[in-house]
Amino acid sequence: MGNRLKSYGEHRTQLRVKENKRVLWRLKEDSSQGGEGLVRNISLSGMLMETDCMLSPKEADTFAFDSPVGTQNGFIPRGRVVWKGEKGFLRKKYLYGIKFVEPDEEVFDNLDQRVQVGIGKLTNKRRWDKVARILLLFLILGLTGYSLWMGSTVYKDMDHSTKSMLDVSNDQAELTRNYKSLQQKTFGELTVARQELVETQELYKEGQRILQGVSKDLDEARAAMAQTDALLVQMQNENGALKGEIKALKDFHMKELAEVKADLNNTIDLLQKKNIKLVGEMNHLQSQMDYYGGDVQNMQESKALLRLYRNRMKLAKSKVKHFKREARRVRKTALKERDRLQSLLGNNGYFMKDGQVVQVDEEKYQMAAEEEEAVSKVSKPTSTRKVNIDVTFVE
Repeated sequence: MGNRLKSYGEHRTQLRVKENKRVLWRLKEDSSQGGEGLVRNISLSGMLMETDCMLSPKEADTFAFDSPVGTQNGFIPRGRVVWKGEKGFLRKKYLYGIKFVEPDEEVFDNLDQRVQVGIGKLTNKRRWDKVARILLLFLILGLTGYSLWMGSTVYKDMDHSTKSMLDVSNDQAELTRNYKSLQQKTFGELTVARQELVETQELYKEGQRILQGVSKDLDEARAAMAQTDALLVQMQNENGALKGEIKALKDFHMKELAEVKADLNNTIDLLQKKNIKLVGEMNHLQSQMDYYGGDVQNMQESKALLRLYRNRMKLAKSKVKHFKREARRVRKTALKERDRLQSLLGNNGYFMKDGQVVQVDEEKYQMAAEEEEAVSKVSKPTSTRKVNIDVTFVE
């Protein structure tokens, strides 16, 4: 509310101190008027009193005050009201500005001592307030510095995080490019592997065709040998009428033919066994191809399967070549034996020998000629059979 005057003017130049003491007051001129009040503040020249009573004192009225409860010596002099005021709405309080008049020496000393104590407290309070303000200022400065440092640290962390994110993004892009390049390279290798697998399939088909042709040639050679055997038996039955020289020569040649026949039969049996073994190996290779057909999972397995196919094809081709050489050798031997028999059945270029006309058995010679035609067919390998090979490509 301040020191604004309503009814009277107040001129307190002394420093005020808070008191908040309850006192009893009364009018010196009329002792019947009195009551209880609260001293809000006090100085050497006056005080501010709060009470529940509304007074209209005259300018010459003087107020007397009793000492507050808990004090031994009185320190409030007499005084008169110089201004008044109100506060509150529902429960009103009345404020009165009291100016001290003619204080006693002892009361004034007590008042001065009281005021000095209050001034000391106020000074200490102001000093502590100043220290608190300085500490608060330093605290604010410290918090400001800490905030600036924290902001700088956060900015650095954000900058570092941004750079890290950019680095990670670049690494991710590099990984993506590398993955794409590796994927293209892998697709290229898979294409090459597929081409090699197709070539291996063609080689396998060719091997199958060669094997079938060799098997057919072997059957024809065996048929030719059977015909040769029949021809030899017939020659043994019909050569009894020949002369002694021819008989001796025939016996000699028959013995030789028996040895050759036995040798050829053994060779044919051996070739037949080899043929059966080779067919079994080809079937085993076919079963392995069927087995591995659906198990290729990656590039390493496809390459391993290609190497296995190539090795097996090389082995099969080498065996087929060896088998063909053996078949040619048997066929050549059979043809030689056929030629020798024809030379025995023919006239050997003689129309007359030892004064006699050389007789030629045309039926036997014609049979030998038919045998020549059969052997010529054996000498020509055929590969008309079709072989179905089951090869499954796995991507």
